[in-house]
Amino acid sequence: MLQVRQEQIDVLNDHAQEVFERRLAEYFRRPRGDLAGLARFDALALVQHTVTMADAYGIEADDDITALGDVYRRLGWGFEDEHEFEDLASVLRAPTLSGYAKIELLNEQIAHTGM
Repeated sequence: MLQVRQEQIDVLNDHAQEVFERRLAEYFRRPRGDLAGLARFDALALVQHTVTMADAYGIEADDDITALGDVYRRLGWGFEDEHEFEDLASVLRAPTLSGYAKIELLNEQIAHTGM
């Protein structure tokens, strides 16, 4: 029987995370719809912020993390602390919602209000 040690799994997870973050930075560098592409440094900083906040909000799937980054691109970093975005912040902070549900609700509210 093949046995994989935890250290080996950790190395693979770290590598997968690095690949995801590199791809996400490249994604943020490209214009998308009405969102302008970001400079390399800005894209890398946004990736770090997005990944950190996704972890804090319980958002785990790569597509959902990417969508959260698009929300930050659209509304600005720290939008959760702005009074005008209280409803969006409450969605992100809701402990009973899955990461997927949070992103779906965010996108619905953003589309509804035309942000």
